[in-house]
Amino acid sequence: MRHPLVRSLLAEIDRTMAGNGSLARRDCREEEVIGEPDALALLEDGDAHWRQLDRLLETGRRIKHDHASTVAAVHIRDKTWVIKRYNHRGTVHSLRQRLGGVRGRRALRRGLLLRELGIATPRPLFCVVRRRRGLPWNSYIVTECSAGEPICDLFDRGQLGPAQWERVSASTRKLVSRLHGFAITHGDVKTPNILWDGQHLEIIDLDALRIHRCRALFERFRAKDERTLAQRVAAYPDRNGVK
Repeated sequence: MRHPLVRSLLAEIDRTMAGNGSLARRDCREEEVIGEPDALALLEDGDAHWRQLDRLLETGRRIKHDHASTVAAVHIRDKTWVIKRYNHRGTVHSLRQRLGGVRGRRALRRGLLLRELGIATPRPLFCVVRRRRGLPWNSYIVTECSAGEPICDLFDRGQLGPAQWERVSASTRKLVSRLHGFAITHGDVKTPNILWDGQHLEIIDLDALRIHRCRALFERFRAKDERTLAQRVAAYPDRNGVK
């Protein structure tokens, strides 16, 4: 049941990520890099991209850090990026990624797809896959930094009142419904993953996003998105800050 437009766009994105289009691709023993040449040109020559991203993560504004990932907003020249590093979680995890796909590469592909579909998400710039002993180790996705903030933070600071929250909640539902119209589910529709800049919404954290082939599975995950929307977004003002 994969939507025909999604099927066509994914085929084109896969060709582009292979280096047959507007994205540059470099693949060597230590790392694989796929992304926009202009963004990659902001990094230094002669040093591995993953090492430079690790240094930027250490000096940037930390947004999140746990065993699974590390996220920071960083400044490089006149640009602001958000770097997400998918942390190494053991050899078994690396083997699983080698078979099922590396998270940084999947995040780039999903971000490119949503942008092509006209669904607002921060612009993905490039991904990096670090290798050790031939296995994927850490991987990275780098995006432009959004002008928006998580809607839960805006509400908690009093910048979104109850009436505004209803409008933002309704807009979030429309955004997710557009995803569902292409047989795509987000999988983690909660307030920290919805950004608002005063005029526009963006959706982030595409790690649980699924592009469905099977209608039964799509309906199952669509229902999950709907429940999460009701419980984590629409009802957030009554959750006492629980995100």
